[in-house]
Amino acid sequence: MSSSESEAKSTETEIFIGHPTVPKTVPGHRCRMLLLSALVSMVVALLVSICSSLLLLPRYKTRPVCLARSVPMSADKNSWNWTMENCNDHFRIGDQKLEILKQGVYVIYIHVTHKPMGNGPYNDTFTVQLRKESNGGKGILHKMTEYVNGIKCDSCQPYISMAHPYQLQKGERLYLEFNALSNIDIDMTFWGVYELAPITVSLSALFQESA
Repeated sequence: MSSSESEAKSTETEIFIGHPTVPKTVPGHRCRMLLLSALVSMVVALLVSICSSLLLLPRYKTRPVCLARSVPMSADKNSWNWTMENCNDHFRIGDQKLEILKQGVYVIYIHVTHKPMGNGPYNDTFTVQLRKESNGGKGILHKMTEYVNGIKCDSCQPYISMAHPYQLQKGERLYLEFNALSNIDIDMTFWGVYELAPITVSLSALFQESA
């Protein structure tokens, strides 16, 4: 091989090494493919989770709400007329008190309305106490006082409303006390108790369907 041919080949080799032909890549396209793959995986996982939840979801059952409500029978005596719904062995009435026969969480609501101010007294207060008694003694669950001012409004009827949940034990007895029973409007006064019934979960129906 002549020296001129060797020099030409050397030059071609240098040119090839110095300027190689490299295929062009597109980084943006690669990122989009990875993002799409991740999104598809997330959607598939979500669908699998939803299907599993629907297949394994337990059946929830609720009991009818136990409700005991009362209205006063007389303006001269702290006596009440009770009616009950869905209360199998929950309560018992005795000595104008509501006795708890089943331990649980109950909401007690009370609404007591004063007679129109024109009947007096003026510049006074009336108080409502929700009390309970048991073998351990007596106590006040809740107490509220409302200011009475007949000078400003003869026809106004101040009222007291309250509603609170309580954990009540078997054997406890509930009753109301007023500081001025004769001033209570019995047509607009009432109170009651209802149980916060727990939600029960039944898997038997699910097993029966899958069998």
